[in-house]
Amino acid sequence: MTYYVLIVIHLLTRRVQIAGTTPQPASAFMMQVGRNLTDPFDGFLVGKRFLIMDRDPKYTKEFRELLKEAGTQIVRLPARSPNLNAYGQPVDRASGRRGSDSGRCAMPPVPG
Repeated sequence: MTYYVLIVIHLLTRRVQIAGTTPQPASAFMMQVGRNLTDPFDGFLVGKRFLIMDRDPKYTKEFRELLKEAGTQIVRLPARSPNLNAYGQPVDRASGRRGSDSGRCAMPPVPG
């Protein structure tokens, strides 16, 4: 079975958080992840002004609006931004994965 793993990385400290895993990244899952990330008490995005994300369609308009309402400015990367790959590859190596694209803060499939 394939799972999708959404990771967020604080670029200054390289702190990584697994925001969620799912076999089917539907809109309801993304909305719950958004609520978790913006939780006013312990959400990963508390005190963060920007969130860099690629143009994956899994980041629905509703998900982006939820983050904006919480005060997070969304920075969408241009199409085909391979240089951001370097941020996620160490996470993949630590998890035993090879050759993925999770550094784009996307939700790459993880073989289960």
